[in-house]
Amino acid sequence: MSVCCEHGRATLPAALHARSALAVVESATRYAADVRVMWRGRVADARSLTALLALEASAADVLDITGTGREAREAVRAVVQALSSGAEAQRYALTALSPGRALGVARVLRRPGHERATGSAAPLDEAHELRRLDEAFQRAEAELAEQIDNARASGQASVIDILETCAAVLRDGELRAWLLEAVSGGLAAAAAVEQRWSLRDGPADSPLSEALADWRQRLRQQLVEAVAPPEGGPIILVGERCTPADLWPDVRLAGIVVMQGGTASHCAIIARSRGLPMVAGLPERAMDAIVDGQALLVDG
Repeated sequence: MSVCCEHGRATLPAALHARSALAVVESATRYAADVRVMWRGRVADARSLTALLALEASAADVLDITGTGREAREAVRAVVQALSSGAEAQRYALTALSPGRALGVARVLRRPGHERATGSAAPLDEAHELRRLDEAFQRAEAELAEQIDNARASGQASVIDILETCAAVLRDGELRAWLLEAVSGGLAAAAAVEQRWSLRDGPADSPLSEALADWRQRLRQQLVEAVAPPEGGPIILVGERCTPADLWPDVRLAGIVVMQGGTASHCAIIARSRGLPMVAGLPERAMDAIVDGQALLVDG
C-alpha cells in the first residue's frame, strides 16, 4: 500500500482558540491520514485539541501542515481550509448546571433498545434469568456501597444523601418482587427492568423519578453488554439525561452534556461537588449527530 506525503501552509486570520482548534480536529479525523501542524519548532497532531492549543499561535502566524497516509491530500487540504478560514466547530448555547471548562471525547449514553442483553440468544431459561437478576442486584449494591464510602471519606454530604436514596430504592422489596414475578412470567431480566421503568409515575425530574432512573441504570449496567469507552484522553458524557450511576464507571470523566436536566438534579449536584462542568439543553438533532470519540468542548 502506498503512503502519500502532502504539505500545506495556512495563515491564521485570528488566534487559534478552542472552538477554531476543534474545527481543525473535526476536519482531520474525517480522513485516514496522520496530519501534523507545525509552528516555531512545535509540532501538534491535528487530531489533538490540547496539542493544537499548546501551539499558542496568534493572528497572522503562518503554520505548516504535513500529512501521510492514504487520504493525506484530502486531509491536509481540509486542515488548511479550517485554519485559513478561522472556521469554528458547531456551537450550541446550553444552560450551565455546573461551572467549568473541559476538553475531551464524547461517550454517548445509548438510549434503551440500542444495547444488546448479555447471555445466550437461546430460548429463555427462567432459572438462569432469575440468577442473573440476583447477581445484578448484588453487584449493583456492592458498587453503590463503595461509592457511598468514597463520598463519606471525601466529606461530600450532598452526594451521600443522593447515593443513600439510590441505595434505598435499589433495596426496595416491592420493586425486586415485581421483577422476580415478571421474570417468572417469561420476561428476560433486562426486559423486566425496562417494563417496570415504563410504569413509573410522576414528573421525570422529581426526586423519586431520578432515584428510579438510577435504579434502572445500575441494573442495566449489570444486565446489558457494556460498550467500551473511547480510547485515550478525558471523557465527555453525552446523553438525553444522566443518573448518578453514569458518573462513576470511567475515571477519565471530565464533563457532562445532557438534553434535559436542572441545577437541582442529582447529576448536577454531584457534578458540582466533583468539579465537573455540566451543561443541559442539547438539541435532539445534535444528540443524534454526536458519536463516540468525537472531540467536544464543554464550557459551563
